[in-house]
Amino acid sequence: MSDKNSSFYLIKEYVKYYFKSNNAHGVHSPFVFKLYNDVVKDRTPFYCFEAIELLRKELELNYEKITVEDYGAGSRKPTGQTKTISEIARSSLTRPKYAQLLFRLINWSGSRNLLELGTSLGITTSYLASVNPNSKVFSFEGDWAIAQTARNNFDKLGLKNINLQTGPFEEALSPWLASIDFKLDFVFLDGNHRYNSTLEYFDRILPHLHEKSIVVLDDIRWSNGMEKVWNELRNRKEISVSIDLFQMGVLFFKQDQEKQNFLIRY
Repeated sequence: MSDKNSSFYLIKEYVKYYFKSNNAHGVHSPFVFKLYNDVVKDRTPFYCFEAIELLRKELELNYEKITVEDYGAGSRKPTGQTKTISEIARSSLTRPKYAQLLFRLINWSGSRNLLELGTSLGITTSYLASVNPNSKVFSFEGDWAIAQTARNNFDKLGLKNINLQTGPFEEALSPWLASIDFKLDFVFLDGNHRYNSTLEYFDRILPHLHEKSIVVLDDIRWSNGMEKVWNELRNRKEISVSIDLFQMGVLFFKQDQEKQNFLIRY
């Protein structure tokens, strides 16, 4: 394991982030101030949280073995290895704090067409889909066995608004994007933590976004490559506002908003 994703490195990075980041009193943008109070600071336990977290606990105690084929750099799953569902759940799932943040962000923005790269066992996907049963969640997972487990989890939660695609993103994403006739309101990139791949996915998705779209990158401090792609994307001319929440980075495209980058304490 490299220094970048070691616990000691991340602790050092978090200490730096904590002292540099701002709370509401340090935010001078009305848009970001409202976002902080309505989304980041909010801890309302929405109706679906308990059921999803109970399912997470079930997965953490599930010792059924499956053979996984890892297509991404950030999953912490060795390629072609037999793993228990418990191991995958404990190492690869987005923590409740951040998964629930995504739920609140979608609820706050009213996003209806959502794209996720990196389904894993479907816990975060379930949060995305639970905001509004009339929304559509399109999620991509590289590994068939993991995707099948995710489908079973969606059934357990009664979620009917998820369209799950399987296969390597490099092969599956572009044909799917070419087939859609709508714009994407919300995109969560969590499937491949390599610099070139993440940047390529963003550029493929960009023509399918609109002014009010939101893009969230997970694990922006996972590696030098992820830090590099985050810093490049937040400074792109298309981006009006970026918010660094330590683990996740949020990008906005509002054209009437002054270009600013924020480090928000979370």
